Amino acid sequence: MSPGTPSVLSNSFFTRNRDSGSGFSELSQVIAVRISARPALELIRELQIASRDSKNNRSKILKLLEDLSIYFAVEALNEEKFNSASVIGKNLSATMSAFLSQIIQLFELDERKNTPYLHYFISDINLNPEDKHNLALVMKREYATRVTLYQKAYALRSLSRLCRLNRTPAEFSTLTEILNDVMKNFGQPESIAVKRNLKSLLGVTDKDKTEKLFLLRTALQTFKDFVHDPNVYQPYMAEVFNAARNRDGETARDAIVLLSSIASRTGKHNESFSSILPHFVITRNALMAGALTNQISHPVSVFDLSKFNQNDLKKNTLLPCSNPEHVFARFHLARICAHAIDLPRSGFFNEEEQSLGEDTAGGPKFKETLNYLLHDEELTVFFEAVKTASQRSFEYFTDKDVYQQTQMILDHVVSRICSSLKKGKPQIQLHAACRAAGFLSTSFSLFLSRVESSDSTTSRGDVAILKNTMRRLYQKVEDVGLGYDCTFVRLAAYKCLVWREDEIEGIIDRLKIEIKNNETLIPFHLHEIMSAMLSFAKEQPRIFKHFEEVCSYICITIPERVDTEMLIGMFSSLIPTKSRTREQNEMISSFLTMIFRILDDSLTGSKQSLELSLTLYEFLGEYANKICDEPSLTERNILNTNHDPELKKLKPNEVFKRDELWDIMVGSVKSIVLRFMHSTLYNTPQIRVACLDGLTKIAFRSLDPVRLYIYQFFSSLTQSDDFGISSHCSDVTQLLDELYHLQQHFVKLTTNENVSDRDLVYFFDTHEQIKEKISFFCRFAPSFLPLGLPTKTYLARGFNAKKREMSM
Repeated sequence: MSPGTPSVLSNSFFTRNRDSGSGFSELSQVIAVRISARPALELIRELQIASRDSKNNRSKILKLLEDLSIYFAVEALNEEKFNSASVIGKNLSATMSAFLSQIIQLFELDERKNTPYLHYFISDINLNPEDKHNLALVMKREYATRVTLYQKAYALRSLSRLCRLNRTPAEFSTLTEILNDVMKNFGQPESIAVKRNLKSLLGVTDKDKTEKLFLLRTALQTFKDFVHDPNVYQPYMAEVFNAARNRDGETARDAIVLLSSIASRTGKHNESFSSILPHFVITRNALMAGALTNQISHPVSVFDLSKFNQNDLKKNTLLPCSNPEHVFARFHLARICAHAIDLPRSGFFNEEEQSLGEDTAGGPKFKETLNYLLHDEELTVFFEAVKTASQRSFEYFTDKDVYQQTQMILDHVVSRICSSLKKGKPQIQLHAACRAAGFLSTSFSLFLSRVESSDSTTSRGDVAILKNTMRRLYQKVEDVGLGYDCTFVRLAAYKCLVWREDEIEGIIDRLKIEIKNNETLIPFHLHEIMSAMLSFAKEQPRIFKHFEEVCSYICITIPERVDTEMLIGMFSSLIPTKSRTREQNEMISSFLTMIFRILDDSLTGSKQSLELSLTLYEFLGEYANKICDEPSLTERNILNTNHDPELKKLKPNEVFKRDELWDIMVGSVKSIVLRFMHSTLYNTPQIRVACLDGLTKIAFRSLDPVRLYIYQFFSSLTQSDDFGISSHCSDVTQLLDELYHLQQHFVKLTTNENVSDRDLVYFFDTHEQIKEKISFFCRFAPSFLPLGLPTKTYLARGFNAKKREMSM
């Protein structure tokens, strides 16, 4: 806990209500009695009275601030605010305004014990811009006038929060000035002693050093808050590296956390980052290890590990080029080192991500350090190293292990994960081990996909060895993870095993039983499982049938536990945005079959099944043209088509007469259109309306014969009032009539060699008028109406002609 932080804000004061699942909803008896006896408004009034003679009422003021801090913490956890002290519009209420003024006055008291409470209050009150500006001036004065460094640190922390909420040039300038002062005075190696002196050896706390470190750590945490703005932290990178070498574990941790955030945001690091890497030395002599540890300024090279037996490698010494004593320092150091692993060249990563992983400065140093961190005695560091390396590339695990050159890194990783997966181990350890195995399994499956789809240098024998190693991991996860009496452990185990292609059918059968019988699985858990399987199916299209099986089972069997927003978001990711491959077309066909199956079997009469069906119909209506890739014939489709080369020689008005291109009987959109027509006639009123809207959107975004087919269907419905939808159909058919007249005019334009500016302007104006009317029926209207191949070109000519008319 930071110096001066009130212990009352600790979570230990609250008891979790496990039965209701509402978080910290029950308070301890002590706090409940104190709150019921002293209402907040009464405390505020007593504080105002006591502050009139602040010098003689120091203890009373401190006691009132402590009681108020409890009330603020409780109200924040319950997401409630006392009415008379709440925010009214953009302004504070009179009570809260007076309380804020009282807090500002108490800053002048210069009472060290009050400082944490005062800064806590101003961070919890919703402030308007004027109050924020006044408080920023107070924080600037606090930093400039206070003698104790920990009070300066609190002022810096509060000013940082004000700048994050409302970044004005004046306040931000004040923040940068303070940061510059802190890093200038305490960011140099000689500013804070890094060697252990006599006081530290005797266990005596050096108060001055502690306060300096607290202020330096506050500055590092402020830099992390503004990691999105390189101009804030870039001038002080040297000081940050110095902080990473500090003997104080928490200071080094905060510096490495900042460097990890910088590397994660930029996607790479430069050579200067290698200066923080610790040097690992293997020795059997404890005195030698101690002597090497004190050689801070002289890095020691790594010994030849092949000379040592595995039993001799029991202790490794970390030289303090960075201070890795704190477990979370090594945790974030693993994240930094992982960015040195080059991303594989695969469609799974975009070009920008691939470029970020290439030519990383000091790459071998970072990879070697990451290898050492995989042998860290703390499992937290080990699991994070496995996770970050897996997210980059599986090829890293095929390198030789730094401790034993005769085996791969993968052998050590699998052995350690398996040794962590024992039934007698703590639940949190088993869950973390299954999660690490899941990341490794995902990376391995993507690796196999790359090997199969490219001319990889990896031989079949090497792949067989890797498969045998991973099979040992899968078996351990299945034996321990799936049989453990904890939902979260089993969920992590399933997310790992669904990437196992050779045994996926058996895993799917067990997964369906788990989903049906385990009512503690919430919609988010089910979404995670389906997302994992869909990611695998995108890399291996032959796996899509298993995703289809699980998704259909969940939607049909337990629609009440399906989050429709997450489901539609997952379905939307299936729609290709670039040119399609044969595998993608087959996947889209299976995807439509799956949705139709869900629509057929999910209508059980329950409210949840009706909402799910309605959502799926709305999704199909909105994305039907993109799913089927049959909107209008654009220039790109013509130039990239694999049909008859004679097609390029045809005139635009002749292209649409080719039955092999535009016959609805062979188009994939036919199945959606016929489904919508059937549901319009025979379904619930809500679904009938959704199908009408879907057909309307498809008609406005398609060419003939799709549009004509829907037009004829709507025309037949306008003549009958039996369905109560004739008015809607009448409006749509009238608008389609206007669209057909515009298309006839467009055909005349394309067949006429001499087109006047008046005809072009008329075409452009009519097009925009119809498009504006269509926007009432379609949430996302097409960028330009589907009329033919050169529509976009003639619209541009019409726009230029109108522009010339207006300029004359």
